[in-house]
Amino acid sequence: MRGRGTAVASVDARGRLVVRETGTWAPVGGSGERPTPYADALRWTLGDDGALVVEQVRRGDDRPVTLGHFVPDGGGGLASRHPHRCGADRYRARLDPVDGGVVLTWSVSGPRKDQRLVRTYLSEAGGHPPP
Repeated sequence: MRGRGTAVASVDARGRLVVRETGTWAPVGGSGERPTPYADALRWTLGDDGALVVEQVRRGDDRPVTLGHFVPDGGGGLASRHPHRCGADRYRARLDPVDGGVVLTWSVSGPRKDQRLVRTYLSEAGGHPPP
């Protein structure tokens, strides 16, 4: 599947960055699957320990799901300190700078999952997605 969408960033009343995404996941190749609408909301804050905290808030700002605490990885990016668990699945993530934005890459593993999910966030001012 390949997705395409739009992300709108805003700052909430408490000064936290919230990125709301909408788009569509579409099958790659002739699988016969239909495109699927997609919506998400991520809140990005700086934790007391200096880590970048990413929370999913699509079910409401008062019901966040912490996805990760990101710390420098020594290679110019940030990596999740510990995997996020969702049932039997584990989500590890990286955040890397690119020209005009950042790339958030999730590696998902579990009994029924072996996926790599990539979200590329580019500013309206320009930037180029990675190859």
